[in-house]
Amino acid sequence: MVDEAGLGRMDLIQRGFIQAVDVWNSVTGTVEVCFRNAGMLVFLDATYVERLLTDLESYERDGMTCGKIDRIGTVVLLDYPAAPTEQPAENALPLYDSTPQSICQIKLIETLFLRAEPAGEIIGLVWLYSEVPVFKIRGDWYFIEFQGQVGYISRDYRKVLWGDCA
Repeated sequence: MVDEAGLGRMDLIQRGFIQAVDVWNSVTGTVEVCFRNAGMLVFLDATYVERLLTDLESYERDGMTCGKIDRIGTVVLLDYPAAPTEQPAENALPLYDSTPQSICQIKLIETLFLRAEPAGEIIGLVWLYSEVPVFKIRGDWYFIEFQGQVGYISRDYRKVLWGDCA
């Protein structure tokens, strides 16, 4: 079991962290992970240097919330989000149920500035060799999420891993 400190992801804690379990040994085939509480599941894939956060399909079995994984990583149970009362800002981390599907996945070949808007204020860094999901393209800029923070990076310094964002 992993607590908030062991999880180390403020974005997931703010989204309603309930419990997490780290599957760290060898995984052959699929492994079922179940929690006694109700909620939704996400997966931090440990096969990536910066653990890739993805939604994990969940199902109910014997009153538990369950999901299956086929590799090492951390399965996180989150509380269901409250219904939003207003539209979130574009650069705010989207709620779990309103997170758009990424259109592609890229790997950076340079360390880049993360910006609030295209060519706008610098709000952070995205490290060399990071693999990040792209949610939309705006001219020469990608709208991405990196370590719980969303913003824009230049399209020039990347390798497309999958999807349509060349």
